[in-house]
Amino acid sequence: MKRPSLLFFLPILLALQFSACNLINPEEQIPAYIYVEPFTLKANPDVEVGSLDQKITHVFAYVGNAYLGVYTLPALIPVLQEGEQPLALDAAIRDNGVSTTIAIYPFYERYEQLIDLQPAQVDTIKPVTRYRSNTHVYFIEDFEAGIPIFSEDRDGNDQTFMDVTTDEVYEGNRSGIVRLDSINPIFDVGTDRADLYPLVGGGRIYLEVNYKTDIDLIFGLAEIDNAGNALSYYEYGLLARATWNKVYFNLTELVLSTNADGYQVLLTGGLPIQNGKFALSKANVYLDNIKLISF
Repeated sequence: MKRPSLLFFLPILLALQFSACNLINPEEQIPAYIYVEPFTLKANPDVEVGSLDQKITHVFAYVGNAYLGVYTLPALIPVLQEGEQPLALDAAIRDNGVSTTIAIYPFYERYEQLIDLQPAQVDTIKPVTRYRSNTHVYFIEDFEAGIPIFSEDRDGNDQTFMDVTTDEVYEGNRSGIVRLDSINPIFDVGTDRADLYPLVGGGRIYLEVNYKTDIDLIFGLAEIDNAGNALSYYEYGLLARATWNKVYFNLTELVLSTNADGYQVLLTGGLPIQNGKFALSKANVYLDNIKLISF
């Protein structure tokens, strides 16, 4: 029997080769894109939280059942899904002000909507959030009342206390101020020990603070023992900053580990020292919109 020539098999070989190339180098799918603008924080009529100032820096994004990742805002996010899909966005913050610790802020509601994804198409999203209705507010200190909630002078110096000023204001008409100089170089204040906050038994616990300060600061909590002595836990630091900023302190682990019946909120700081001398002859600490909240 005469064998078929190579020309007989050539079309089959070419077809197989083309098919193999497609398997090795498949055609790339063109993604759709979601452009997420910075979040807007709006009021929730079910809970009074004071100022709506926020510092939402990142977003956790989900489409359908897929987690897309965490992105710095504003964000352009590629998506390989098509058609109508549910979109979910969680507002995220720098936990304790640390740039490498990005966490979903548990008190802000998730933003959700349906979105029609088409290849190469960019959909712009303007997410809106608000505080969750089950947020429990222990206190809001905006300094508008004129008598600061940080009323305990813990350092024994009546010249270093938290006062109120209208000279440097973040929001409203007043902000809190602590004034230091080389004669009065340190301060240590706390909320009223007669009104301790029962933080144990809840879920997440945060302290929000707007600040502008010439010196480094340390926030903390204190419990009062049966003899009236304060057991202080200073855990949360801020660096000096020439412009107003906002920080979210996560108090949850500290409260869980100390498990006290009630707590004061503490704040301390002092003039920096270099080569055995004060680096500053005077300093001011400005504060606003301090909130202690939990679930």
